[in-house]
Amino acid sequence: MAAHQERFPRVVVGVDGSDHAGAALQWATAEAARRGAVLRLVHALGPPSLVSTERTSARFRPTDEMEEQATAVLAEAREYVVGLRPDVGTESVMTSEDAPRALIHQCRPHDLLVVGTRGLGPVTAMLVGSVSTHVAARAPCPVVVVPHEGACRPPPASTGSSSASPSPSRFAAS
Repeated sequence: MAAHQERFPRVVVGVDGSDHAGAALQWATAEAARRGAVLRLVHALGPPSLVSTERTSARFRPTDEMEEQATAVLAEAREYVVGLRPDVGTESVMTSEDAPRALIHQCRPHDLLVVGTRGLGPVTAMLVGSVSTHVAARAPCPVVVVPHEGACRPPPASTGSSSASPSPSRFAAS
């Protein structure tokens, strides 16, 4: 039965407990419900690595505390999904890879990958890397980047509306 389920598209979302990931989780939950798809929650531990002067790197195994925190983040995300849409099935995945690699490895060509954005700005994103930019460029499936709440609101002068609802065109253009 597991092999049969693998053929159905899923909605895959990265969760890390942040408000930005929460916005992505909310969007992904609604999309999974709309599609009748399973929602795969992915938390990447991404333990630190050290690069030596000899151009080699060493990765450290996540500590027990890191794994406990990751388990708690995934449990909280699942509880949120069940509270919002009890009809949406979930799968939880914890991996020791960095976030972009973990998300890409959890996707198949017929899935949908959903990530949040921290709004780092172009310079910071270039220096430290952007998960959303990395996965959008390399994922084997369509990617939706959900902007953080402040970015979702259209400027008041441009719409003349006092509505706090996000503009659908803002999601599509981000």
